[in-house]
Amino acid sequence: MKLDLTETARAKIREFLASEHTDGKPVRFAAEKTHCMGGRGYAYRLSLSEGKQEGDIAVVVGDQVLLVDPTSARLLEEVRIDYVDGFEGTGFAVVNSKALSRCPCGHHDILA
Repeated sequence: MKLDLTETARAKIREFLASEHTDGKPVRFAAEKTHCMGGRGYAYRLSLSEGKQEGDIAVVVGDQVLLVDPTSARLLEEVRIDYVDGFEGTGFAVVNSKALSRCPCGHHDILA
């Protein structure tokens, strides 16, 4: 599994962690099934983690540790995470090599 965090994404994660007084804690990255497209859609989730759980894969990108559960890892072969701030939206943007397409609402990936 290859995860890439742009410098903009790393800076935003550091900012969020500092604002929560949780500097240095790992961040969990997951692909979660949604109801979109008859349950074939996946959303991505970044969240604060208390630590590594059994089976987690720890990926270090620059100064940031990302923890990925085994189920998500199968769906995240090569991923790039950026942080965008623009007219069409603000937030983390994920580009996943396993994405076949996007659902009609444009918020979820259909994964291989």
